Amino acid sequence: MTPAILSGELSSVERQSPASSRIPVARDALDQGTIAELAWMRIPDMSRDELVRVIQNAHLPFLSDEVCAHLPFHDRPTLERLANLARRCCPQSNDT
Repeated sequence: MTPAILSGELSSVERQSPASSRIPVARDALDQGTIAELAWMRIPDMSRDELVRVIQNAHLPFLSDEVCAHLPFHDRPTLERLANLARRCCPQSNDT
C-alpha cells in the first residue's frame, strides 16, 4: 500500500459517495488554503484518490458537477493538471 500524501484518508463508504454532492467530509482537512499551499512537486507523488479530493475540494468554477462526478475515471495526467490548476486557483490564507 502506498503512503498517503494528504492526511485524513476516507473510508471505502465515503469514497463511493457521489462526487457531485461536493460536500466536504468533516475529517477531510483539505480546505482551500491547504490546497493553495500544496507544493507542485508533491502532486506527481499523490495517489489518484488524493488528486480527485484536491480537485473536488478546490471547487473550480469551470468544472461542472457532472465532470466532478467523473473525475475518478480521468487519466492521471489530466488529474495532475487539474490538481495544479486547483492549487493555483485557491486563495492562500493570510494567517502568517
